[in-house]
Amino acid sequence: MQIISVDALPAQLWRNGAGLTRLIASGAAGQQLIPGQPHLDEADWRISLADIQSDGPFSTFPGVDRHAVLLGRGAVRLSGPIGGAHALPLTPIAFPGEAELHATREPASPAAPHQFLNLMVKRKSMRSEMRVIGSAEVQDAAALLFVLVVAGEWMFRPAEDGAGDCRLRARQAGIVRALAAGAVLAPLQADAKAVLIRLSNPD
Repeated sequence: MQIISVDALPAQLWRNGAGLTRLIASGAAGQQLIPGQPHLDEADWRISLADIQSDGPFSTFPGVDRHAVLLGRGAVRLSGPIGGAHALPLTPIAFPGEAELHATREPASPAAPHQFLNLMVKRKSMRSEMRVIGSAEVQDAAALLFVLVVAGEWMFRPAEDGAGDCRLRARQAGIVRALAAGAVLAPLQADAKAVLIRLSNPD
């Protein structure tokens, strides 16, 4: 498992100045992680943190499935001509990248920016899933497993014999490519929470 401290990642200002993005990882289906700051034209999937500092439109990404979960407090209302969503803390939402959405923060002037964990996946390349977990899980095989610890500590135990356990604390992320079935994710405290992302190859 590759372990990343997300708060140590460099931030990039959005083109419209309304927020900041920290790229965590990106890659192409069936290939290694892509270094640097690739656009989705170069990658099939992308995981990032986004700080929303002011209300404004979301960028559109045709052909892309989007997942997001709000970290911390507050809420963000996404509204558009054909629907929207109300993003609440640790409640994942999913929407097509084609959707024209406007983000409105609640409250409008928070003490800290509203922060999303974002997943974008090219629809024809991979299948994607985002969940919030609070109990131990035995994992099925996956092309990629990503976990971001929100609260407490977590243990990751690989399925392979002889591979050592990994511990993750709050604001640390872990990435495993070509995950073998039988790996275990387990909380080490009763109130531990984590965001789980799984990517799988299409049938």
